[in-house]
Amino acid sequence: MGAPSLEGGPGPPLARLDPASRRRLYVVLGGSGFSAFGNALYTLALGFIVFRETKSASAIAFAAASFSISYALSSLPGGRIAARHELRRVAIGCESASLVVAVVLAVVAGTSADLHWWLVGSAVVNGLVVGIFYPAWQRILAMLVPEEYLLTAVATNSTISQSAHLIGFAVSGTLMAYAGDNILFWLNAASFVPFIVALGTLAPAVAPPYRGHHRPAWIPGTIPHPGMSHFPRLRRFLELGRQPGVGDALVVVGVASLLISPLASLLPVIANYLGTSSAHAVALLSIALGLGAVFQEPVIRHGRNRFGVELLLAGVYVVAAVLVILLGFGGPVLLAATFLVPIGLAVAMGTSMVQASVQLAASPKDRSETLGLYAFTFSAAAPLGTMMWGHIAEGFGVDVTLVFAGATLATCVVSLALLGAFERIGRTLLHAGEPSPRASQLG
Repeated sequence: MGAPSLEGGPGPPLARLDPASRRRLYVVLGGSGFSAFGNALYTLALGFIVFRETKSASAIAFAAASFSISYALSSLPGGRIAARHELRRVAIGCESASLVVAVVLAVVAGTSADLHWWLVGSAVVNGLVVGIFYPAWQRILAMLVPEEYLLTAVATNSTISQSAHLIGFAVSGTLMAYAGDNILFWLNAASFVPFIVALGTLAPAVAPPYRGHHRPAWIPGTIPHPGMSHFPRLRRFLELGRQPGVGDALVVVGVASLLISPLASLLPVIANYLGTSSAHAVALLSIALGLGAVFQEPVIRHGRNRFGVELLLAGVYVVAAVLVILLGFGGPVLLAATFLVPIGLAVAMGTSMVQASVQLAASPKDRSETLGLYAFTFSAAAPLGTMMWGHIAEGFGVDVTLVFAGATLATCVVSLALLGAFERIGRTLLHAGEPSPRASQLG
């Protein structure tokens, strides 16, 4: 089974963009980085405070699943909203709503000692908002650069976000120890402002070519499913998923969301399993998980040339599976952190490559709704995985949970490789290197 390769890495370096486009891109990505910093503070506070107040892996799993379920519920409508409304306005509206939620949570944290259910409620609301925000933001990112730069832009965005997460995780433990819980929520609220300002600098943008309510009943090149005439929206999403290259990417992201994404949500439980429950230990594990992701862009660039996309994508998930199994055997916190660095790198690389594949495989006029379907897939799988991890950890222990998840992930990756899923995703990404006449649309 031949692995496609691409000379020059995942796409041209962003330095080749014209100065105005490059400056516009980095202003927006910088604003996104501030928001990611605040998200890191919120994420660590959510897991740590819920576990501190409940001492239950299932409680953390429920809080994380609350976000993912509400995310799944709003992601498909989010794709339709991004396809029919001005993208910048949608993104700014969502970030403003998240700012209001963060302020409310900060006020409550300063006046109430019991934050468990407030945090669960905030997770539900934030999930609904992010499900609408995600397709619009990904379309904005794709419209900021010509198509051949897309994978590089996606990887760069992920690297900036992960770097901001690292800084957030690094300071959160100290802030909670010396300044209390609510300082994290106030800083989270403040972090939305730079991103809102950065989005406001863009020209208004509409995902082409549709703004109206009349969309085609089927996608050219697909076969309408018999018996689905009474369910036009369901048929529509089935046809979106059956676009060449899209279905494979959705299966891969669904498997990863089910079997490895819950790791981040349950880091407080893993720290407790390793013999410590301090905020500093949870922050250290969070930093380790995010640290590997910072290096994904050069690793994708060089690994793609050396091994080909198919082998690289399958390989990163196999490496992650093996390391999750090793993590299940316990040991010092520093050893666990060492395992988490390459796990974070593998997950970030897989996510960036699959996300870019979805955008490149989808028909241009259907990308917004396809991104909504992509968001629905991982946000629907994630709560199932999180609840599964939480209940197995409660009943059988963290070690059994990690070994089970790693072994199942490895089995699924090998099966997908044998079925040719990674080869087809690789062929889609191969076209990312072909020059496109499309320039930035957000000048």
